[in-house]
Amino acid sequence: IDETKEGFDIILQNTLCQNRNLLRFLPTEHFQTSILMITPRIIEGATQSIQISVHTKQHVTYQTDQNSGELFIDFSGS
Repeated sequence: IDETKEGFDIILQNTLCQNRNLLRFLPTEHFQTSILMITPRIIEGATQSIQISVHTKQHVTYQTDQNSGELFIDFSGS
């Protein structure tokens, strides 16, 4: 996870997206949350990876957990 001034980025190495609809951005600014938008994109290279950018209204704390190939992100106070 890489912190940015807009939020943070997550890189999922060696990850394919079989359905292009799953690469659409998810605007959340109208919800009562600290998250403004989630934007996935493909990173081409020797192996395909996916970058997920999480844009926040302000700095938020979060915890990550990985279980059986699934990534969970829990935002405190979102």
